[in-house]
Amino acid sequence: MKTMEPVSPNESSRDRAKPRGRLYRAFVNPEERRLRAGGRIFCFSVLYLALMAVEITLALILSGGELLITSFSLSFIVANLAVTLLAVWLARRFLDRRPFLDLGLRPERGWWADLFFGAALGGVLMAGIYLVEWAAGWLAFSGFAWDAMDWGQLLLPFAVAFFLYVVVGINEELMMRGYVMQNLAAGLNMFWAVFISSAVFGLMHLGNPHASWLSSLNIAVVGVLLAAGYL
Repeated sequence: MKTMEPVSPNESSRDRAKPRGRLYRAFVNPEERRLRAGGRIFCFSVLYLALMAVEITLALILSGGELLITSFSLSFIVANLAVTLLAVWLARRFLDRRPFLDLGLRPERGWWADLFFGAALGGVLMAGIYLVEWAAGWLAFSGFAWDAMDWGQLLLPFAVAFFLYVVVGINEELMMRGYVMQNLAAGLNMFWAVFISSAVFGLMHLGNPHASWLSSLNIAVVGVLLAAGYL
């Protein structure tokens, strides 16, 4: 004879009322009591786009109705980083229910050495590309900036460009390699997380000036290579 299991006095009525059907389990992980990875990424995307809409609206108001990205590039890119930081923090706090710093932001021993090695390796690789193209006759150097300007004139544009690239790098890596890829890994596995996030990252660059399918494919492939350490 089938008997009913007694209800624990410590179990709240709210917990007893929670549905446990297939539809519920399709979207919610009952053990973790949070949305599944796909739902979290979808909600994060909606949140990010909503915050971006607010940012663009404010930019239109401040610019008198004309959104000139070239004129507001520095402020616009910094504002984008602020939007990403806020969106990721809110998603980690209320969707993932996990610490924000767990997205690879906790400093570990030797991180300075890793940082400098990575920066040096990137410089060497880019210099290698130029040297190969120069040796093959695919490009020619017609002059150098320091031939026409003194170092004082060069430092400010260089510092601004360096700052912008750092901000853009943090923005893209925190969103794609941090939030999206790690949630995909939690829902699928790291192999598919790397490939899917890299493919999406490449597609996102189709909107860049002079972008093509080939350039976006190259960016996606580079994304896979840079994430090889996770595999």
